[in-house]
Amino acid sequence: MKTMNLKQFKLILTFLFTGYVNVLISQKCVNTLAGHNGGVLSVCYSSDGTQILSSGEDKTAKIWNVADGNVVMTFSGHYFVVSSAIFAIDGKSVITASYDQSIKIWSLKTGKEIAALKGHSLKINDVKALPDAKTIISASSDNTLGFWSAKGGSADKFVIGHSGAVMAIDINSDGNKIVTASSDMSLRIWNVLTRETELTLKGHNKPVNCVSFSPDGKFIASGSSDKSIIIWDAVKGREMKILNNHTANVNTVKYSPDGKYIVSGGDDNTVRVWDTKNFHEIICLTGHKLGVTSACFSPDMKFVVSGSRDGKVKIWSIETGKKLSAFKSETGQVLSVSFSPDGKRILSSDEEGNLKIWNVDSANEIISAKVHNDFIYSSNYSNDGKKIVSNSLDSTIKCFDGETLKELKVIRLN
Repeated sequence: MKTMNLKQFKLILTFLFTGYVNVLISQKCVNTLAGHNGGVLSVCYSSDGTQILSSGEDKTAKIWNVADGNVVMTFSGHYFVVSSAIFAIDGKSVITASYDQSIKIWSLKTGKEIAALKGHSLKINDVKALPDAKTIISASSDNTLGFWSAKGGSADKFVIGHSGAVMAIDINSDGNKIVTASSDMSLRIWNVLTRETELTLKGHNKPVNCVSFSPDGKFIASGSSDKSIIIWDAVKGREMKILNNHTANVNTVKYSPDGKYIVSGGDDNTVRVWDTKNFHEIICLTGHKLGVTSACFSPDMKFVVSGSRDGKVKIWSIETGKKLSAFKSETGQVLSVSFSPDGKRILSSDEEGNLKIWNVDSANEIISAKVHNDFIYSSNYSNDGKKIVSNSLDSTIKCFDGETLKELKVIRLN
């Protein structure tokens, strides 16, 4: 293996179709978080790196304590896969998105559902919150973007631009640009204020599954079912580099916090890390039995966490490649995982509509709650770790208290 400056890496978060979430440090699996009953679809760290948020096919999202690997909280309420879960910007809630066509907002203090957002006509694939913490944006298979008030209620606006399902979204650090990835094989860059397309990026020859802005907003990385990753100039919309090492669908791609690296995962069961100076692959992590669906760095860049369809969350060491611990979900396939901002907890969601919070160090579940009535597509912490947001197939987006999983807001996508 090529010599690299691994101190700059610190933490990558990944999740797989096996239902396990893995955290990797120095190329070794340091922990396996077992709590989801099914595949993991999304993972992310809290802003302080002390927690991981995951969501999965068991219809839940979970928060994990990074220190001990315990589930801190489980969000249950969706009735289909939770495709995405994120921490709200203010750190007081979690937002989840689900295949049940809903977004739910959960209280991190109580774990209870605060609001459910409904309006999309098909499943929600991704959800993000603008830096101002006032607006939630959803991506749906009904070909639209939904703009929602974080306080709950109906959608402010649905925007159509793509001719196919909107699979993923990302927001630049300034909060004035959105990039979307679609099954129509294109990406679009949107102006947040006008909610109009500024650039359309074409280069992939199969559906685009994932997308990430660089921290400075100058570049975009996209991953596709054509097995490639494309690096784009985000200002001119120009294709800069194509990375072809994956041998199957690329499901996840994300920049490191410092912008020096990219982590990707795919249906070839691998997690790969690339430098952004020469775009060389510097790490290929193997050992997963099913496809990798999400990957990201922790705030301090010391670990890697992965989620799998076998219901486990795993923590890995980058330098040695060994597994350090495992988090096992008993409620379905894990669909997403993410770290809390302080890196001490992991949030996961599953196909049963559950959110779970885990202690990273012990790999124990801290809290669990059924927050959606279907799959939770994704779940994430807010930047301050106080809130969690999730989106689900139950047609709601929800925001939760980041400590208790009490629901704070619900956006119902009717």
